[in-house]
Amino acid sequence: MEHPSDRERIVDATVYGMGKSAGNCTSELLALHLNQYYGKHYDICQYLEVMDNDLMPIYNKHYWGYRYNFYLSAMENCHPDYVKYLLDKRTLTVSDVSEILHRIPEERKLHYNVDIIEDLYIKHQSSFAFEGSGFNELQGILKGKNVILIGPGGSLYDNIDLVRHEQEKLDAVLISTNFAPKEFECDFVFCSNAKRYNRMVDSLSAEPFGNKLIITSNVNAFDIKPDYTINYQFLLEKENYLIDNALILCLSLLSKIGIGQVKLVGFDGLSNTEKDYFDVSYSFHFSRDDRDDINSRTKDSLAKLSKEVDIEFLTASIYQE
Repeated sequence: MEHPSDRERIVDATVYGMGKSAGNCTSELLALHLNQYYGKHYDICQYLEVMDNDLMPIYNKHYWGYRYNFYLSAMENCHPDYVKYLLDKRTLTVSDVSEILHRIPEERKLHYNVDIIEDLYIKHQSSFAFEGSGFNELQGILKGKNVILIGPGGSLYDNIDLVRHEQEKLDAVLISTNFAPKEFECDFVFCSNAKRYNRMVDSLSAEPFGNKLIITSNVNAFDIKPDYTINYQFLLEKENYLIDNALILCLSLLSKIGIGQVKLVGFDGLSNTEKDYFDVSYSFHFSRDDRDDINSRTKDSLAKLSKEVDIEFLTASIYQE
């Protein structure tokens, strides 16, 4: 052995690693290692029988084992709820999550505190904020125009002809939020979410990006460079808006530009059904409480913005009053 000892050693292991959260050391792998390198004679088939007959029915209902969220928690030596809070935002890349966790004070890492992680998250999102290079140009292009905003809701597919009809009738500018629909030639794509940006890069890397890209300054752009970058904090301006909601951030931008009327398509709201998104790969699962909270807060933010912009839903939405 690498570190010989005359004392007995006890290893905490379970068959198939059964155990809370990330699980335990696996007995069958440990036994196999001891058989191969230390002359032991454990009957591996007995472990496999236990796995097949007794554990798999439990495992299929109550998963345990290694997951990258527990890896992140172990890597940064912090409480796993810090990782959960950041991943639940659905806005951050894994490298962003790791960077934020690294900033938690050492003395607070093992004792979860929601105020600490929320403050670090907001600071991270704002850390890229600067004056930007696009607001004045966009204002010159869009002011006085009719705008149709396109979201990824399931109602989009049922109303493609309606969007095209409204666009032609109003000579409207089409802006999609956090995705680039292939069904339309959008004038702009507005992106305020790093994860969505990464997905667009992956899906469009093999073909030219034909839309003008607007990003908020909390998104770190790489392969697809933005045509316009807007200061993230400029869109919030101390309002109690949903800081992670692309619809609200984009409407805030259009309000500041001076757009009078905006029509919305595909902003269905969250019901946790397959109809929430026209493309299931865009979907996120939320708990019922989180879903209801997001729907309610989105309604509140839209009510505030409706005092500055005439907002009309062309498709049904939970966000409608």
